[in-house]
Amino acid sequence: VPFPLVQLTLSHTFQQTRQTKKKNYHHHLQYSNIETTMALEELPSSDSLTAFLSTHSNSLVCFSATWCGPCKASKPALESLASQYAADPSVDLHSGIVYEHVLGDEVTSKYRIRAFPTYVLFTKGGEEVG
Repeated sequence: VPFPLVQLTLSHTFQQTRQTKKKNYHHHLQYSNIETTMALEELPSSDSLTAFLSTHSNSLVCFSATWCGPCKASKPALESLASQYAADPSVDLHSGIVYEHVLGDEVTSKYRIRAFPTYVLFTKGGEEVG
């Protein structure tokens, strides 16, 4: 599984958000032209997060906030990445997103969420690998 691509793609997105609004607008347009299969799964509860992690052998989970500017800016890249991985049968990586209103103190402390967005790679059973 090409995990370095995840880091590279998301780093590029954060660098783009630091640019001017005009460039950010253009950046968002780039991603809106990509066909997506909606492979990014929204996880509406801590139980759904647990089930998601136990079901998939490799998972990328974005812990996000609805009010967070960098979260909003990076979501198109995350959706694109999730669609690319879903379309490639040689890659076993499933992507999910969890919003702050779902996170309780238990989930926040378990996954050491200190800021938004936080991206975590997991193996089957919820073992954190990065």
